[in-house]
Amino acid sequence: MKSRLDELRRKLARKAIVLDVGGFKPSGDPYESYFGRVSVARPDERWPEHAGKPMLALCQINVQALPFRPPRLDDIAFLTIFIAQDDLPDDTTNGDGWLLRAYKSIEGLRTFDPPN
Repeated sequence: MKSRLDELRRKLARKAIVLDVGGFKPSGDPYESYFGRVSVARPDERWPEHAGKPMLALCQINVQALPFRPPRLDDIAFLTIFIAQDDLPDDTTNGDGWLLRAYKSIEGLRTFDPPN
């Protein structure tokens, strides 16, 4: 039984990235990974809204700076994630209560201020 369990563990094992939130001062680099802020977007993108209200910035992830890059993110350099203010998304499509933007490069991204 132990050998079957060991074999299953070997097959299912994946590298993981631990998210450290807080305990350090942000560098101020608009392209750093950050929880609770989105600082950059393409010039043609606006701050997303849901039900007439600006969405909340959940996080931005500089995939290029991760200690391990999952193979499915090989062609992604940067991610930004927003959520609706009043409704938690529940099995809705991207853009309906939540929005994930994926960028193949950070080239061309500009600083992006949240609405007041």
